[in-house]
Amino acid sequence: MALAAEIVILLSVGSFQALLPQAPKATGTSPSFPDTAAGVTQFVQWVRPILGEPKFNQPPTRVCVVGAVPFSEGTVLYLPEPLWLSRQPLRQLEPYSASFHYVELPAPGAKAPAPRTLRDAGHLCAQEWKKKP
Repeated sequence: MALAAEIVILLSVGSFQALLPQAPKATGTSPSFPDTAAGVTQFVQWVRPILGEPKFNQPPTRVCVVGAVPFSEGTVLYLPEPLWLSRQPLRQLEPYSASFHYVELPAPGAKAPAPRTLRDAGHLCAQEWKKKP
């Protein structure tokens, strides 16, 4: 049985970056894209050739979105909505399943957690994928 392709996305306010753990190191880490419709389109143009053409009966691509920092109330993020609703241009990546891991806002007076890195995101997603084959 073929393994599912994996996409890790580290989402910040205004931008995101992706990691494809199964791809060679030279092609597996994306440049930073703006968290806009144009940025999502650029991301799909970057990732499609790496993933290749979908094959019959392949397992869904596993997409894991990780927040880099806590997002305050009222923060507008573009990427999650078309991913969650399977809208274009992300719909081109189907079949896929997506999970979202955001950072909780700290309690008043508590210190904010350190921003997550792409490496942190990769570890978090790998742990989730081990739990859900």
